Amino acid sequence: MAQVSLSNENWIEVFSDEKFMKNLLDHVSCFDIQRLRKVSYQIRNCIDIIKPDPQIQSITIKGMNINQFDLVINLKNESAKIGYHDQQSICMISANGTIKHVASSYIPALLSDFNLLLENQKSVLNELRFEFLYESYFQVVRRGHGRYEEKIFLKEISSDLLEEFKMSLTSRCFPLRVEKLYMEVQHEEDVMKVLPHLDANFLKSIELRSLDNSTRSVRLRLDQIATSKQWKKAERLIADTLVIVTPLQEINISHFTEVDICVDEITSDDISYLKEKLLNSNGFKKFKISFLHTSPNDSIDCVLGPSYFRQEDQISDERKVWYYGTRNPHFIIIVLYYVSSSFTFFFVDIDSIPKDAVVQK
Repeated sequence: MAQVSLSNENWIEVFSDEKFMKNLLDHVSCFDIQRLRKVSYQIRNCIDIIKPDPQIQSITIKGMNINQFDLVINLKNESAKIGYHDQQSICMISANGTIKHVASSYIPALLSDFNLLLENQKSVLNELRFEFLYESYFQVVRRGHGRYEEKIFLKEISSDLLEEFKMSLTSRCFPLRVEKLYMEVQHEEDVMKVLPHLDANFLKSIELRSLDNSTRSVRLRLDQIATSKQWKKAERLIADTLVIVTPLQEINISHFTEVDICVDEITSDDISYLKEKLLNSNGFKKFKISFLHTSPNDSIDCVLGPSYFRQEDQISDERKVWYYGTRNPHFIIIVLYYVSSSFTFFFVDIDSIPKDAVVQK
């Protein structure tokens, strides 16, 4: 076979051919696309006409310290991390061992690259994450007269980021398509800066974590979140490291298939409400509701009836179990209650329960 030799005069013409470039772009990553754009303006113009899908799998925006955010981009077979360092009116951007400076503060610089990366994204992002290294946001400040104190700047910085991120999302022509949202937050307002701007038809999972990385120090209201169309269409909810203070019956969780949350208080009415909702559910798998306060044990027993008891169960005073039949004769609901701790509802095959278990109607 004869070899084809390209001279310096015609190789750019070949790579600028739209049909050739389209076939090539189908087999390269978004990082390769950005490299190709830098080769020549002809190739860059050709790529801009084709608008290839970068096929990004997930993106993490990670607060590293008071002066730095990282943008982590994951593809199917590779990933990259870009650092944005605040240097007053200039942002230093580091990636793959290279450094450049732009005349911008670090959050706008990050969001500019975020928008550029997703400008032609047609596929759905598997996950969008917001993380913060809590310990890196402490700084000793001078108060005068030789006094110093340690101040945490995370709340202000995270709020600034999310406010600018909200403005970036609202400028898009259509909502961002994401399957899973992960956020480390302190207030409901933090979530509402992002959640309403995601496409409700694609969002399946919502995971909310405490901003300060501690367990249940953040108390979160869900009044606005629970009325959003994104919430109503999602299937999975995880919020077990913070405390939900909105009453359980007001947050509408019965449509989820999987739930793991912590609430401030759970009552016998809440248990009755959940039991009836889940008995008529077609698709739930597991609901775990941890709580800080609850109504007395005898009222719980009145709602759920007599629990299953086994003589050899050495922790029967701390753990109780109930079994309920469903509309499907092959499946039942198990209610597992750990006193002063949690209720868990399982939807399981009827063959998996003890033979002497009493299945209530």
